[in-house]
Amino acid sequence: MNNIKSFNPILYPRILYVAKNLTVDDINKRFVVFDGNGKESVADEKSICESKAVTFSVVDKRTNNFGVAVILYNNATIGTLAHESVHAADIIFEQLGMYTQVFNEGNEPYAYLVGWITDCLHKIYIQ
Repeated sequence: MNNIKSFNPILYPRILYVAKNLTVDDINKRFVVFDGNGKESVADEKSICESKAVTFSVVDKRTNNFGVAVILYNNATIGTLAHESVHAADIIFEQLGMYTQVFNEGNEPYAYLVGWITDCLHKIYIQ
């Protein structure tokens, strides 16, 4: 599990965890996973079966830090990185009680977060 990289967005008190090709066991050993309703759950084979990537709301069992875990698989594409970045930004905003806005309302904080997450995912993607 040493291949899990963590990134700190500084402005948001959450950690982004990124890894490639983690198994369900690896995910559940390292993280407490939450479902879409904020209830404690576990990663299961169905959630990663034939996926290009998965994104989870998590707590790191080692540090108790809240955050988001994005696991990339071998068939991930650049489009996958963009797709998962939006999910990860949504989770961070939801965890912090923040709301996204539409373009004409000035959604720059959200756009910058999505871009930063995509950059982090790309660093792991090219390894």
